[in-house]
Amino acid sequence: MGKAILFVRVSTQQQRNESQETILRNLAKKDGYKDSDIIVIGKKESAIRLSEEQREGIKELKWTIEHNDVDIVYIVELSRLSRRERDLIDLKDYFVREQVQLCCLNPEFLLLDENKEVPLNSELVFNIFTVFAKQEMIEKTERFKRGRRQKALEGKYNGGKIPFGYKIDKERDNLIVVDEKVAPLIEEIFDRFEGGLSQVKLTRRLRQEGYNVTLSQVNNILGDERYTGRKKIHPGSTFERSYPIIITEEQFDRCREISKANSTPRERYIYYAKRLIKCLDCGCYWSSSGSKTSYVCYDAHKKNRDLENYHTPQCTNNTCISINAMDSLLWYIAQEKEAEYILSDRDEDKKKKLEEKKEYQKKIDNVQKRIYDLNEKEDRANELYIERRISKKKLDEKTQKYEEEKREIYKEKKEWEQHIKNIDNIISQLEERFKFDSVNETYTTLDNLLKLQEALSYIDNDEERVKIISRHVKEVNIEKTSFYLNFKNTKNGKSYRETNGKKITVKYYNRPTEIYLYCPTRRIGGTFFRSNEKCEVLEELYVDYLPRYIDFAKRKRHKREKEEKQEEKAKKYPMSDYILGLYDMCGFLGVSISSLTRYLKQGYFKEATIKDFGMDIFNKNKCCKILKESNNPVLQRIWKNMNNKEK
Repeated sequence: MGKAILFVRVSTQQQRNESQETILRNLAKKDGYKDSDIIVIGKKESAIRLSEEQREGIKELKWTIEHNDVDIVYIVELSRLSRRERDLIDLKDYFVREQVQLCCLNPEFLLLDENKEVPLNSELVFNIFTVFAKQEMIEKTERFKRGRRQKALEGKYNGGKIPFGYKIDKERDNLIVVDEKVAPLIEEIFDRFEGGLSQVKLTRRLRQEGYNVTLSQVNNILGDERYTGRKKIHPGSTFERSYPIIITEEQFDRCREISKANSTPRERYIYYAKRLIKCLDCGCYWSSSGSKTSYVCYDAHKKNRDLENYHTPQCTNNTCISINAMDSLLWYIAQEKEAEYILSDRDEDKKKKLEEKKEYQKKIDNVQKRIYDLNEKEDRANELYIERRISKKKLDEKTQKYEEEKREIYKEKKEWEQHIKNIDNIISQLEERFKFDSVNETYTTLDNLLKLQEALSYIDNDEERVKIISRHVKEVNIEKTSFYLNFKNTKNGKSYRETNGKKITVKYYNRPTEIYLYCPTRRIGGTFFRSNEKCEVLEELYVDYLPRYIDFAKRKRHKREKEEKQEEKAKKYPMSDYILGLYDMCGFLGVSISSLTRYLKQGYFKEATIKDFGMDIFNKNKCCKILKESNNPVLQRIWKNMNNKEK
């Protein structure tokens, strides 16, 4: 004699399974099973909400049957197995396939007869009570929905997460009420935001006052309509409900209007290095965020980082590079790589894609034959069933198997058709990318390469340029470095001098990594060099500088600062009493700049000179006194010439 399983299931924590187990144990002992032969499987889980595959009890039941010599499974009623019609039928087939008896008390029946087959009366009882179990599940589900809907209408908790600012009053039958400790904070957020504080300033102010809130929490609170008490199906809810009022609808609407006004879309700029430059310290992408003219590490320059609940230390990489310079280099190297690709790789790629397309088409052409063969097998199985050479069970198994194979074939066909469609798109892009009639087989490779690069250089659309760059450049890394350059000097000839700059490592998709050096102090926009791993200059690159972005605000600020400095200078040193700068002093004395420089080195006007604002400022009265009282013939001549001019 093998093992006996007592399968016990209850739906809720309030129900108990001891009574079911006692009844089934007594029945098993009556049938001759000892305690050592009895295995109890008892779970608390819903047969309505969970399918057969999701229920742990059914999984454990099948595992026990497959790993033990099990004769019979005892249940109190059929619904203990499942309330789903499809699941019950599958379980019945499973017991028949494993040759395991099923003994049910309500209704009282055995699934298998002495020959381990399902007799007609058992089949009938099983099917009838399967329908009953299904109907009971439908009714219970509807009762659950009505109960939850009623709780929602009454403002009571019926599961899920409640919004920030509310709590559950268990003494009032789980009624959702306002959390008086948190509600004042919500009111304060709406009042201050409506009063003119931005979300960033508001979050910072609240944190200074001791509230542990993040920028995202403030944003969520300002956008949560549930605080108004409006009755509707809110996001994440199933039923219409209203929450207790914390703020008025009018105030919420006004704050929404302010948010819309603050989030007016700005002009979209296109950056060639977007999501290409990766920080070597933290792995974050560089961006122009917080800067109008330079790429910087996003994490290192994020001003509001402390307001967004980060759990990692902030990056300290302060390296930056000019947007105009970096974009100029990327477009320069992209033209090179695209020209090389068009000249050498495009036709090869197209050929590979066409071969790939042929393989998929062969598979699609073979689909109809495979479907025809399966239909033939299905017809043959029907003939065998008619001739009573196979059972209905065997016919169903074969039919199900053939249908599954057909579905897999059609699924594969759909995937192959999609592959062909994608290949056609790729081939179209390869053909339409650039139609260069100037590429001629009679020209040398270098001639064609130069012609292609010249044609590419006429592309001025930023979006098209970004597409070309993205096709070739995979990643860029930038770090500070120093390297030696040749500087021409008229006295000493060529001389090497160490200069500070940037090392730019460019990684490509299909080509070896290349290294470039950038010197920002030579020429407008700086100078780029091709380099090796040791940062040794190999050649200078003549990159066309693209003045794409100008920080007009910075330029305006510098102009304003310069004007303020001039006003301050004029106020402190009025032109009636002072001479500002060397050139004005030259005009006052009537001498050349070289002569004045020589006089200053000799200390003639030392007592009248003031160093301020980064320049030499001369006191007129003192200068005249020095010239008038000096015995130096040079100064006497200057004083005499000045008097003659006045006359």
